[in-house]
Amino acid sequence: MEKWDLEDDDLGKIQKPKPLTTPRDKTGGFPLLYIWPNVPLLGRAFILHVQVALAIPLVLATSLTLYRSGTLPIAVIGSFPVTFLICTWNYIRLLRLRKRQLESPFPPHPLLIQREPDVIWYLIAPTLYVPIGLLVGSILSIWFGNRFVATFIPALISFAAFYKFGGRPIEFYFEHMICQPFMPAEYRHEKPSKDGQPNMLLLGGLLVAIVTLPILISTSVAIAAVAGFVGWFLWVRSKRVRDGNDSQIVLYFVVQAYRVARTYVDYPTVFESARSLDDANQWLPPSTQLVRRCIFFGLIGSLYAALILGLTYYCPWDIFASLFVMPNESALVTGDDLLHGYSWLFAPFLHIPLASPLAPYLLCFGIAVILFLTLPPAILLAIYYPRLVELERLHQELKRNVKHTEM
Repeated sequence: MEKWDLEDDDLGKIQKPKPLTTPRDKTGGFPLLYIWPNVPLLGRAFILHVQVALAIPLVLATSLTLYRSGTLPIAVIGSFPVTFLICTWNYIRLLRLRKRQLESPFPPHPLLIQREPDVIWYLIAPTLYVPIGLLVGSILSIWFGNRFVATFIPALISFAAFYKFGGRPIEFYFEHMICQPFMPAEYRHEKPSKDGQPNMLLLGGLLVAIVTLPILISTSVAIAAVAGFVGWFLWVRSKRVRDGNDSQIVLYFVVQAYRVARTYVDYPTVFESARSLDDANQWLPPSTQLVRRCIFFGLIGSLYAALILGLTYYCPWDIFASLFVMPNESALVTGDDLLHGYSWLFAPFLHIPLASPLAPYLLCFGIAVILFLTLPPAILLAIYYPRLVELERLHQELKRNVKHTEM
């Protein structure tokens, strides 16, 4: 095992993202991605998690209502003119902003000037979002009547998203690291590009367990298996990373993972001062901030959806229901009523009026809150653990070379 120099200042302090000084209109017509720009990354991830949890039943109820009432065609057709008017207003607004910037007696730096909006991506394509969303939502609401389909589709989407885009944050941070001014020149030229792909075998295994175990055994067993395995995996990996001070290593990588994610999400597309804009040595990110934010929140959002649907809102309700609602039945509930229809998704809440006594049954929601806050970050840390170790090894190598140079 390796000897790592983990000084107190290496852990650093988790700082809030700096306020963005670039114009709000640089979002390119997608202002929703810039809501709460000064909220810490963990706060934004938590807000997205809550939004996914609330959106699933809302979309399901809306889609089923439109489909069963026969008003779906009217809603789809009626959404076209409404969305077209909104997109037209936004398109004209961006054109006027660009014109004001170009005609200003004190024009901003060229990198800060609003790009000319493309007709297809700013006017035509957004008009189709709502109608297509209504149609897809209705189709999914019908398919989600089968529990296997409802959990398999989000899990497959999450796996495909991480396979395609999961390496982007690590690769971005690696390039950002080797392009720092204090980095020796040989690192910039000799270091190959870093493969940031997460542990797809581990992610695939966890997703398979999330889809199959609640159907074959029970939701409580699936939650215990996934949470227990992730905890064991992190503990074993932390023991194998290096020699000495093992109690600090998991915390160290938690902070390192946050630093990588925050750099990837919040590193600006354009620089915040004219001097840095004109600095020829300043590192230019390979992708825009808007693209990086879409990728990052798309990745964690797909994982949130897979976990919420597969693990029934992280709630081990069946064990508690067997104790306080159905004392004469087995805790491993696998009836057909929990495989078809929608009772499997809302079962924890449907059993509340049936519980006696109520207070012990509500403990399952306390467990769900704890898992809601801790399980997704733990899974992300586990699948990216090997890549974080590689980044830290590069960091340790750099520290040794810097100290050797100073001596």
